[in-house]
Amino acid sequence: MNKRLLLQIREGLLAIALTGLLFYFYGRMESSLMPYYWAVFLWPLLWFALRQGAAAAGIYGGIAGLVCGMLTFPISDWLSVIVFAMIPFISVFVMGFFAKYTQKTLNNRRYSSTSLNIITGALLTNVLFYLLRFYIGPLAMGQESPLNITTGSFWVSSLVMTAVVSLLFITIAKLKSSFLIPKRSKYLSRKETSALLND
Repeated sequence: MNKRLLLQIREGLLAIALTGLLFYFYGRMESSLMPYYWAVFLWPLLWFALRQGAAAAGIYGGIAGLVCGMLTFPISDWLSVIVFAMIPFISVFVMGFFAKYTQKTLNNRRYSSTSLNIITGALLTNVLFYLLRFYIGPLAMGQESPLNITTGSFWVSSLVMTAVVSLLFITIAKLKSSFLIPKRSKYLSRKETSALLND
């Protein structure tokens, strides 16, 4: 097993563990936070997506969704686990499409372009997650959504999450670029990665 794949597996398992932990604690507070829904548990997966790309993010996002779904629904209710957890969590793959140019622009210190990539990826991912979880999922299952798409709380929740995660990632990326660029990035040459991480 090569070192790049081993690193991806370690980071993927870490992202799943942190997502599950955040999801568990959020679930204990969820009722008191309604009518808003703060998907802070997606942050580890979004970080993983920006480091490892869309394919890996989709796979590990689905696994994380399975874990979180099993924390929410009875194991016998596998359809709810798939519709309300696994499928929405897979949406983090969208952020992965911005991994290549986020890393390349960060490597070249083009921070405005890096910021634009992060913000766009976060916006598309968050909106897709909320649509799948609170509109398409309930519609497919014939259920009433706890966060209706026609209400302000739906859009406030998704846009606030976009703003917070974007600000967080942009700030940390400027302070420590290795936060978004793995040691053996597939998007940069070894020379580029070494030069950046040794700065």
